[in-house]
Amino acid sequence: MKKTILIAGSKDLKESPELKRSFAEKMGAAIVNEPDWQLLTGGAKGIGENDFSGGIDFHAVLGAQKTLNNTEIENKKIITLHPRDNRSDLFHIGSVSFGRAKSTPARRFEMVSRADAVIVIAGQEGSGQIIEYSIASNKVVIPLACYGGASKEAWHEKKLRKELLNTLKLEENSPDLQKIEKGDTPDELVKVCINILRKLLKPFCFVIMPFKADHSDVLWCILKSVIEEAGFLPQRADWSLDLKQIIDDIIIQLKEACVVIADITGANPNAMYELGYSHAIAKPTIIVCRIGEKENIEDKLPFDIKGMRITPFIPGSTEKFIQKLKTILGEYQDHK
Repeated sequence: MKKTILIAGSKDLKESPELKRSFAEKMGAAIVNEPDWQLLTGGAKGIGENDFSGGIDFHAVLGAQKTLNNTEIENKKIITLHPRDNRSDLFHIGSVSFGRAKSTPARRFEMVSRADAVIVIAGQEGSGQIIEYSIASNKVVIPLACYGGASKEAWHEKKLRKELLNTLKLEENSPDLQKIEKGDTPDELVKVCINILRKLLKPFCFVIMPFKADHSDVLWCILKSVIEEAGFLPQRADWSLDLKQIIDDIIIQLKEACVVIADITGANPNAMYELGYSHAIAKPTIIVCRIGEKENIEDKLPFDIKGMRITPFIPGSTEKFIQKLKTILGEYQDHK
């Protein structure tokens, strides 16, 4: 499944222009070098200091173009989304299309909606809108605070820090966060961004379970290991940083997951609600249930799901459970 990465930022690079252009070029090149990724920009040439030398959009595409060096491949790996009115300050590189949005804010939202992840380099008010739209749309967004502008404001003045840390799965004082905020060489910053994107854009498996049950810690360790071995990123509901919005996060993650694993032990009401939603949207779902060695799984199931395929989890017989899970997850490899 292809992933689309939007690079956005300043048209007019007043401070440290060469550093920002270098990063944009290297980032654009790195994105198109990933097998299933493609680069998206808004197609703005930019504004030079004394003469035209290009802004972030242009240099990101320039780096991608130099790397690909093939027009046919460019049209598959570079997407340029122009506004409805064909202006002279736009470049025509890669696959060029015209957006449907009439207003500038709506155009920015349209770009975000087409992307799986967003990287913002400096920027002003428009770039700030893109960052906020990305967070509101539950998209992976990396504002490079070290380059200033709207990217820096998002982490501090606009108080989006908690949301950004949650979105990027970063801890305070982590090395990657230090580089995003305080800077490093363009090459090192590109590595940071690519590693974050690789991790977060990996197809994920959402786990439904009662996390305070006696067996939960043991089962989670098993599920996490099997899910990762199958090439999916494990995700769970209680990782949300905002408990007030947790049900909204769960619904979003159920929609976006490639596959769901649901532990229905004890018919926990929250777990059963989430399982019902998963079935309602026809999401590939693996149901597991803890039973004792001499218990009959049929006796543990609500009437509504007795006819479904259930994988029993017997704490003393984990190897059989693991092998069964691996087999079933293998059936969903095509959903990645």
